[in-house]
Amino acid sequence: MDRRALLRGAGSAGLGLALGPWAARAAVAPLRFVYADNVVPFSYADADGNATGLLKDDVDVVTSAAGYSQTTSLMPWGRAQATVRAGQADGFCTVPSADRAVYVQFCLQPVMTSDIGIWHRRDDDRFKAVGGLEELAAFRLGSYVGNGWATEHMGAIPTLAVVPDPVSVLKMLAAGRIDAWAAHSDTNLRKLMSGRGRFFIFRNPGLTEVIQNNGWDGRIRILPHPLAVEDQYMVFSRHLDPEVRERLDAGLERLAADGTLERIALRHAGHAPGL
Repeated sequence: MDRRALLRGAGSAGLGLALGPWAARAAVAPLRFVYADNVVPFSYADADGNATGLLKDDVDVVTSAAGYSQTTSLMPWGRAQATVRAGQADGFCTVPSADRAVYVQFCLQPVMTSDIGIWHRRDDDRFKAVGGLEELAAFRLGSYVGNGWATEHMGAIPTLAVVPDPVSVLKMLAAGRIDAWAAHSDTNLRKLMSGRGRFFIFRNPGLTEVIQNNGWDGRIRILPHPLAVEDQYMVFSRHLDPEVRERLDAGLERLAADGTLERIALRHAGHAPGL
């Protein structure tokens, strides 16, 4: 399905709405946001166990600009999506897909942009010839239920194995039954360093800093050209009033224009939508 059609189908809100009247309204209940756990730098727990990361920072400023606040919960990504689908939480951040459009409404413009790249050990020369997803068919790939990017972009690759949860993918990677996993950055970097994996596909920003902080920059590299550039959107349960999305879209427009989203992205070594 065309991505623009997905976003238009999520509602009919316009982007030219003024924010002032909304900011002046009485306090409303916080929006309940859920995030995938341990996905550095996007969402993970800080030293006190609270949610932090680039996406959480983005949602903080957007909800505030629209006159809302958020409560946060970290959980496995599949369960996070299921809680919103069941109406037990209000929203999360993700890429548009036809499956998700059934139970959520998307904001009309992205909150952040990331590059999808292949990270691999520097001593593995097989990746010098890899320039796109179609060339990964020579490798054994793994993903898990709920990983929307892998489903959309790698689903047609015959060597992709999809299992119920990330732990199962890790077991396959550790046992040598697959060469790559398209998720969880920190765990995959450590598997590469121990020789238990060959490469993995993940979003950047953030990983370059993680690699440098751990002294791994001489042993792990990312292919110089990203496989794709991907926009992340704030999405909301269809149980919510569509006005919520309208207000947040207006906030997004203002924060993109004044450079707030760019400053947050740069703080996490990334880039704002459209940059």
